[in-house]
Amino acid sequence: MGKRCVVGVALLVIAGCGFPAAKLDEAKGHVQTALETWQKGGKPDDLLSATPPVEFHEAMWKGGEKLMAFEMGEVRYVDSAQAVRCDVKLTVRGRNGRDRTENAVYDVTLGPPVKVVNNIMP
Repeated sequence: MGKRCVVGVALLVIAGCGFPAAKLDEAKGHVQTALETWQKGGKPDDLLSATPPVEFHEAMWKGGEKLMAFEMGEVRYVDSAQAVRCDVKLTVRGRNGRDRTENAVYDVTLGPPVKVVNNIMP
């Protein structure tokens, strides 16, 4: 296999095996917007009035924990899950007032409606 073929195959794997890059960016944008809303003190239900509406399922947020910071990681399409998977590093302040780091994996289905779920077993 020549260098060009190997590079081409690698690019397809990185892009999600032909899944449109625009859809990957769209899914990443939904996760980023939701996390920014959480970080600013908003509520998950605030996202339901967005265009398009977003159902964001995150137990830490619903449980009253505060998002202090986040860092977006890899974004890829997972065919077996029929979802875009976004890796995120979260800094969360628990109800006890202590900060901790969590690695989260959010599965995004672009709907309608858009659904973002913290996948605890990716």
